[in-house]
Amino acid sequence: MTWKRIQTLYIALSAVLVFAMLCCPMCRCEDVKIRFTDNLTLTLIAALILFMHVFTLVFWKRGYVEGKLCLVTLILLLFFQAFIAYWFFKFKAVYTFTIAAVFPLVSAILLGMAYHYISRDVAQFMVDQAFAKRFPQKQFTENQDK
Repeated sequence: MTWKRIQTLYIALSAVLVFAMLCCPMCRCEDVKIRFTDNLTLTLIAALILFMHVFTLVFWKRGYVEGKLCLVTLILLLFFQAFIAYWFFKFKAVYTFTIAAVFPLVSAILLGMAYHYISRDVAQFMVDQAFAKRFPQKQFTENQDK
């Protein structure tokens, strides 16, 4: 894996945010802290999202596949944030939500920026390939110089 590409850094930061989200409390009710890992549905979705981040980082050499995995992960993160927003509006009188409840949104923004750079790299690669086919480089030999 190379850290020279900014999209790899964005994906890694997004994965760190998802992991930190699993370690932090989601909301509080007086003295009780409720974590993401207390609910099986939230834990499974967060684990799937974390797995998708790692899977996206593995395919860093295949830009097209990396872009599609990044887009699927982005959609999962937005779904996850919508699920947390549903809980927020349902239980806002009882619970006080922490900053960790918006980590999926920040992670989705980072993945959106990564997807932008991945798409740009894939488009540049396609233009380079089309240019190379249309205008092939001439191969000079010693006989052609005479």
